[in-house]
Amino acid sequence: MPKKSRRSRNTKPIEQIKIAKERIAILISEAEKVNEEKLSKRHVELAKRIGMRYNVRLPKAAKRKFCKYCNTRLITGWRTKKGMRYNVCKSCGRTIRFPFRKRL
Repeated sequence: MPKKSRRSRNTKPIEQIKIAKERIAILISEAEKVNEEKLSKRHVELAKRIGMRYNVRLPKAAKRKFCKYCNTRLITGWRTKKGMRYNVCKSCGRTIRFPFRKRL
């Protein structure tokens, strides 16, 4: 009988978490490839839902490519000010900010 890995009471099995991470990566890559906005939004929504269900974070690169409010693709056009990168979403009009370190 194989040895089971230890985990806390409220977490999913490790095998399911690995599968969830793989599915999230696949959905994010498909959302980047697709040209249709509705289908891209759907892929991002599914990736977020899987992440919430299995308590898995989305990759940092994916967070910066999609609007966290309306799930549409962000068009590159950064503004920088006081250690923050600003991007305005074209569909919902919200400003998304990401911190960054200045190069020396």
